[in-house]
Amino acid sequence: MALMQNVRQRGSKGTFYVVQNVPMGARSAFEGKAQVWISLRTTDRSEARSKAVPILADLEGRISAALSAGRAMAPPQIVSTARVPISRAHAMAALERWRTTTIDADFHATINGLDLPSRLFSGQERAALQTNRFEDADGWRAILVQALGSQGIVADVEHPALAFLAQPFALAALSVDHWRERFGLGLIDGWPDHFGTPESNPVPQATTTAGMTISQLRDAWDAVKPLEPKQKGYIRRLIEFLGDVDIASVQPLQLDRFLIELRRFPLSKRPEDDKLGFGALIAKYEGQSHKLLNERTVYLWTTVYKAMFAFAVSRRVLSHNPAEAMMRKPSIEIASERVAFDEADLKVMFATPLYRGHSGRLAGNRDQPGDVVIRDDHYWLPIAALFTGMRLEELASLKRTEIVRENGIVAFDLRDRPLTGANRVKNRAAKRLIPISTALENTGFLAWVESGEVT
Repeated sequence: MALMQNVRQRGSKGTFYVVQNVPMGARSAFEGKAQVWISLRTTDRSEARSKAVPILADLEGRISAALSAGRAMAPPQIVSTARVPISRAHAMAALERWRTTTIDADFHATINGLDLPSRLFSGQERAALQTNRFEDADGWRAILVQALGSQGIVADVEHPALAFLAQPFALAALSVDHWRERFGLGLIDGWPDHFGTPESNPVPQATTTAGMTISQLRDAWDAVKPLEPKQKGYIRRLIEFLGDVDIASVQPLQLDRFLIELRRFPLSKRPEDDKLGFGALIAKYEGQSHKLLNERTVYLWTTVYKAMFAFAVSRRVLSHNPAEAMMRKPSIEIASERVAFDEADLKVMFATPLYRGHSGRLAGNRDQPGDVVIRDDHYWLPIAALFTGMRLEELASLKRTEIVRENGIVAFDLRDRPLTGANRVKNRAAKRLIPISTALENTGFLAWVESGEVT
């Protein structure tokens, strides 16, 4: 028994596992699995060695018993030990069939009230697959072998072709887990996600190289059409996921994979979170009841990518836009969903240099710490929004004459605003009187208004 050959560590400092390949004739005793992984629950190599011995002995005993039982029941057969060559094109087509049939089975289980299988990989394992760290995703080879086997392609976990199928398998497996998670939440809209491409309008193939990375394309686009900081942030997250690769190598399937993970991206304004990479930030909040980007925000991110690659096409750096069909615009019902700020969000917003002290009156955001606090409209607008719930457009266009006192109560008066043109309100219901609370008054807001700085 070659002990350490059957003991593997997950990552450089992770947990050790016993890994045992199961011969075809014994798999009925292991629920059809081609490979068994058993956690040793230790990161110490010496302890792993001692714990692995009885487990491996038990596994080998079970395999021998299963093989003996199979030989007793089955007639003698001549079995070839030579590996069958695998066509990559056939394997990739098989993986797409496996993906769609698996998701379709989950879909029908959901609409019929049946239990769904567990997800294929944990959050950390999915993050590993996204960054091509395949060996950090436990049992990926065994799952790939089973996926191929379900479509009639025979392979074992040590087949050399698996290394060349790892990335397309990761795309397929991440898609299965994405839909399994959505179906588990009762969200069945959007499936099937494959609508096909008309034969008369085939997707053009990317050139080998464009000689420009994603960051270089961003900078070129920014020079022509200055980007907002948040737009640069969206592109930064895409680079963290794909790498700063040549733009000609970016394929629609890669962007589909990014979109799957973007829907799991946490909504966070914490400065320490902004320093984390894309996958690391998702892994940090995995399994927690933390707010995620809503569909409208996800769609806004994708419009930036579409526009950026469209710029490359317009400058003839690319022959086609890989983000063209990245995401359909969400329905009005989904797009109108909003996530309220929680206490942690508010603490972050009101602990910024704008309120704690900045270095002076700067163009744009006052984001450099210092000892200057300027109580002007930049300062007061977020505070007024917090205590009134008014729309941003309503507050930003507010005039001093629209602050009135009726029956001893001070209020914002939007009743005379038009429904069209400048300073309009959203609808008739928005033509209203909004009382100014004592809490807002105690902040000094009214004193600022009465100082004459407001027009």
